[in-house]
Amino acid sequence: MNEKSSQIRVPLRAAISCPHCWHEFSPEETLWVAAHPSLVGDPILADESQQQRFLPTRFDVSGNAIDINGEKCNDVACPECHLAIPRAVFELEPLVVSVVGAPSCGKSYFLASMTWHTRQTMAREFKLSYSDADTVCNRILNAYEEEQFFNPKRDEPVKLDKTAEEGDWYNEINFGDGAKRLPKPFLFAIRPSESHPNARYADRISRILTIYDNAGESFEPGKDTAEKPVTRHLAKSDVLMMLYDPTLDPRFCEDLRSVSQDPQVHDIRKATKQERIFTEVTERIRKHRGMSSNEKYDKPVVVIVTKYDIWAPLINNVQLPPPWVKLGKKEGNALHVGFIEKVSNRVREMLMEYSPELVQSVEAFTEQSVFLPVSATGASPTKSVTAEGTPVIGGICPQDIQPIWVEVPVLYTLAKSNKYVVPATKGFL
Repeated sequence: MNEKSSQIRVPLRAAISCPHCWHEFSPEETLWVAAHPSLVGDPILADESQQQRFLPTRFDVSGNAIDINGEKCNDVACPECHLAIPRAVFELEPLVVSVVGAPSCGKSYFLASMTWHTRQTMAREFKLSYSDADTVCNRILNAYEEEQFFNPKRDEPVKLDKTAEEGDWYNEINFGDGAKRLPKPFLFAIRPSESHPNARYADRISRILTIYDNAGESFEPGKDTAEKPVTRHLAKSDVLMMLYDPTLDPRFCEDLRSVSQDPQVHDIRKATKQERIFTEVTERIRKHRGMSSNEKYDKPVVVIVTKYDIWAPLINNVQLPPPWVKLGKKEGNALHVGFIEKVSNRVREMLMEYSPELVQSVEAFTEQSVFLPVSATGASPTKSVTAEGTPVIGGICPQDIQPIWVEVPVLYTLAKSNKYVVPATKGFL
């Protein structure tokens, strides 16, 4: 963008990181998306129906680019991958989160529940807006939210699709001699409302939350290639969230069968060495960040132990009330990080009994780790049997969904990274 184009919104960030390909560029290098219907077919984009991208030379009085056919343009794109970028990326400091986990660990359910409940909790308890920064990128996640929480068929089981290794989860671009697949991020703008205690600093403390999700299969050894750099976001992340599913670990299931009737515990499922997934993740981070084998990761790792409604007896059914307290009429609420970390210590103790290799791997990698109990649904899935007698684990009825602590990972991340957005306390709950 030139001087006129900087009127998109002010102030603009001096350096922009593309949420699709992670290329860093200045606002002046930004491409615009042609608006005239005849200007289609960009050489970088695999989809030939996409509008052309161009570096403008003409602008209207509002600072919007004019394409070669005289149409005013509204959308902007990355100069490297040519994918469209929401304008919030140019204004707000990014908070990048990578969500990883084994196949069938429940990432889709977690992300849908986390997003839905975070929207409400931030507005109601912390005077924050948590809104879609890009409805196109968030389309899949929004559809999941609607299936679980706005479904009129409340008593019919819903089963969310797992994250795929291809299709709508990714963008295809033509780069060099061949095609390249890039993950679609989920993008949310977090802004204080007018009643937030730090509303006057909104421009400085607002954030754009960028969340990456990948199929568990993408973390198998050998899957990180130049043609499929779908997990390269790991090196750019500010927070790593690792989902750990106890029902995929036979050591947990053996003890849980006596206290739970959940079919995920009783039916034979493919066991997964989830510590192996974490090891592969850490190797990729070290490689792409240029870290030595002994160097500690300087970012937090949040281990999210899913399906708490199943394994709660293993920690004596620790109660998990909303972890925030009232500071004052004007100050609003503060996240009780002291209570969260106390619960984390108890979960860590349990993991040391059943999966000590995971705890040791996490703590050998970073000095900033926390272990959070979460349930995306708070309910057991349905069970059926095929004609051949094979048990099949189905979906969950929307009326039965009662998530537990799904918003805590994001709130904790914000409280630890930006106390002016989400205040923190270690006082009494």
